[in-house]
Parts: sequence; structure tokens; C-alpha cells
Amino acid sequence: NGLGSRGSVVPKWKQQLEDGEPMTVTDPGMTRFLIDFSRAIQLIDEALESMEGGEIFVPRLKAAKMFDLMGALGGGHWVQVGLRPGGEKLHETLMTEEETKRAILATEDTAIIPPELFPWRSEVAIMGLAVPEGEWRSDTAPKHTMEELRMLCQTI
Repeated sequence: NGLGSRGSVVPKWKQQLEDGEPMTVTDPGMTRFLIDFSRAIQLIDEALESMEGGEIFVPRLKAAKMFDLMGALGGGHWVQVGLRPGGEKLHETLMTEEETKRAILATEDTAIIPPELFPWRSEVAIMGLAVPEGEWRSDTAPKHTMEELRMLCQTI
């Protein structure tokens, strides 16, 4: 979830607060991975510098509960509107357990999932360490502190 991107909840909540309206949240316990624009650009640069073709670059991101994100914006009244139709999930998965079994740490903060359908050269300058198995899920991932969330929200 790119903070401040089109569809990001932060600008919507800021507007609701300015208008004196309650913040609308699907579920306050919902968790989401958060990425700011500088980290997104850094990930793109890393991928462009080292990609060979077919691999997937997955950043290791911190997550946040929506309730904490609302608090970082100043709290206030909120109303729960429920999950949106179409399969909205309470928690996100960046990598499944099956993907972590074949992923490689490229840097401390980025994993690469090599392609399975054609040979992949291992000449890329990577750490070469296996990723600890288990899903990368937003409900079990390290969480942003309230101070980190406030700082992230100020950049939007």
C-alpha cells in the first residue's frame, strides 16, 4: 500500500477529519503493509540494477493495524463499514509459504523469487541466503511504531 498513492486511505481520512466527518474503516483490526515513495523508488532501482528476467522482487516491509494508522492521524470518530465486496482481506500476504521456500535474500530488506519456467543465472550480486520459511503476512510482520506512522503520514 503506497502511502499517498491514488486509492490510499490516508488522504481520504485526512479529508474526512478536515470535514469533521468520522473516518470510515472497513475493520480496525485490519493490517496492511505500508511503503512510502522513497522505499518504492529504491526497490525499483534495485530491481533495475540486478534483474535478469522473470524474477519477482519482494520488499520486506513493516505493517500497521488500521486502528493504529487512524491514531497516527489524530484519531477522532470513526465508523466501521465492513469489508468491501469482491474479496477484500483482513490481512495481506507478500509471500506465501511455498514462495519463501525458493526465495533468496537479495539484500537485508528484499527477497527475490527466481522464475521456475526457465533457467535463472545466479550471477546477480545477492546475499544468497535462504529466506526463513513461512508466509510474509501483515498480521504477523513487524509493526510500525506510532512515531513511525506519524512520520509517514506527515509526508502525505
